[in-house]
Amino acid sequence: MSSFIPFTSDAEIIAIGHGLVDRTLPKINWTHAAHFAAALWLIETGGGSTVPAVIRAYNESVGTANTDNSGYHETITQASMRAASTFRNARKHLPLFRAATA
Repeated sequence: MSSFIPFTSDAEIIAIGHGLVDRTLPKINWTHAAHFAAALWLIETGGGSTVPAVIRAYNESVGTANTDNSGYHETITQASMRAASTFRNARKHLPLFRAATA
């Protein structure tokens, strides 16, 4: 059984976080996996409380409208951040990225 590993290093996760905050992450790279990586990075760096503003600004920068039907979604974001926080807190002793073992 193989594990899904979307990233190969902490540097990739850090780059996603910076790209989101700086609004330089290409829209095509803003995947579901990137959302989770960014959530972990924001939690790790203490930026978790800025998530709504960061996502809204990023969406606007890539041409995604923040409406009732697209863009930022408060309930999904808050649930995702709680899940990411719980996940990270249980693994605080590990780096953000950990290679799969054979």
